Amino acid sequence: MKQSAISTPAYLGLYAALLLSVACNAFLDIRYDTFDREMFYWALVFGWTLYVGRSQSRRAEPPGTTWQKLTFVLGIILFLLLFIPLWGFPRAGLYFLAMLQASQNCVTVTRRQLNLGLLVSLTLVIFAAGDFHADWTMLFYLIPYVVAVIFTLVAEQIHVQNHDLQQTRLGRPGKQGQGLAILAATASVLILGFGLYLITPQVD
Repeated sequence: MKQSAISTPAYLGLYAALLLSVACNAFLDIRYDTFDREMFYWALVFGWTLYVGRSQSRRAEPPGTTWQKLTFVLGIILFLLLFIPLWGFPRAGLYFLAMLQASQNCVTVTRRQLNLGLLVSLTLVIFAAGDFHADWTMLFYLIPYVVAVIFTLVAEQIHVQNHDLQQTRLGRPGKQGQGLAILAATASVLILGFGLYLITPQVD
């Protein structure tokens, strides 16, 4: 059976997850008044590279591979000239990982690559949450991040199921119905997770 391309909602969800994962790290420097500039930069980088990836077909091809190489070179330059002098290790290495993911975004055309992007975002979030500067206010970025990840996974799963239905000629779900299904499934997972949290005994 022919594999379907990644859905647009999944690309949007990956964009939100990557941006929010970087926001968790930029939040650690908010006292230095660099948050706005960092987020503006990453919003442009992730937005453009995912747009390039979305414009590919079911396999990586120019100009996606060209932009992948250019973004990789830019990441090395920023790592040596900006990230290391400004933040040092391990933070510089983490931002270099984000640039590597931006490079990969240019050729993200399969679900395996989509899941890899989510895994990179999780790595960024874990690093930020483990920093000694992190406090409860980071939840303003962590909670939307969790929503974005669940939305991405649900959107892609529903897209795959709809594609399989079309391949077997069992029907062709409308875009409106698909969107409602994504929102309903995402909300159900979040409500279930919150319910489990409420009934789980908390250690003081």
